[in-house]
Amino acid sequence: MTDLDIVVFTTPVARRAIDKRKVGTMSDLVPVSVPVTNDDAFSRRPSTKIKPSKALPTDRLKFSKQTDALRALAIGSANGTVPVNAKKLSSLIHVAETTAPLNNTFFHSIGLAERRGKSGYVPAGPTLEYARQLSFNKPDAGHVLAPNFERSWFYEAVVERLAMGNATKGDLIENLSRIAGADANYKTQMGSLIEWLEYAGLIEIDGEDVTLTKGVGIGGDAPGSRGAELRGPTPDTPTPAKVTEPTTPQVVESPTVLSMSIELSLTVEDLAKLSAEQVTALFQGVGQVASIKAALAS
Repeated sequence: MTDLDIVVFTTPVARRAIDKRKVGTMSDLVPVSVPVTNDDAFSRRPSTKIKPSKALPTDRLKFSKQTDALRALAIGSANGTVPVNAKKLSSLIHVAETTAPLNNTFFHSIGLAERRGKSGYVPAGPTLEYARQLSFNKPDAGHVLAPNFERSWFYEAVVERLAMGNATKGDLIENLSRIAGADANYKTQMGSLIEWLEYAGLIEIDGEDVTLTKGVGIGGDAPGSRGAELRGPTPDTPTPAKVTEPTTPQVVESPTVLSMSIELSLTVEDLAKLSAEQVTALFQGVGQVASIKAALAS
């Protein structure tokens, strides 16, 4: 406790002098001592929150308003050409001017917005495409934001935690808080990180259970993806040896040089007309032809 001397006007003369906008002689002023402690209303208590080391979504905007704020950056920027300040953003999402821009730092940290000037922001390309798809009422418009969230520190942390086994939303909030160096006062903001990952189509939430979306982003197996990088090289699958069926060698036929077809029928009378030499020559010739055919067939 400390004492602070405060001059208090206590005499009737002093009070009349104040009422008349003038003060009498110094003898009319009576100094008194009033004790003032550190518990006095004038003292300010320090915050007990442990400030995180990462940019986080605000806890003063519901998640639906956070998505509205991102879309409003695109709409209010004239297709990314005009910086959007707090006043403009406030008029588009219908919240207080001091609250409207609270997510801009988070959007900037994951590449969805760029800072222009002291207080203005313009949307990045993915944010413009997100707003365009929303104009067609596409329910999965948030999926175009997946590449940005895939590169975020909190998505990588979620993937690594789920690789160790099943996890609930509460488990992930606690893990993200540890990585960001935040205490339990930031549970709402950590929960918003998980909601953004679900909105981008990178995770699925069933009650309290959280799983990676199959085949999407870091959870997929696409060559060169962030998921493949985290998991490391995949062992090559051995290729089965090709079995070659035995083949019958092809026979290449030579071109025909001589073709003969002789049909000869002789009766006893025909043979009687031939001389002995002719009969002998005939049978010798038949024998020669038969011998040639046998040689060609072997």
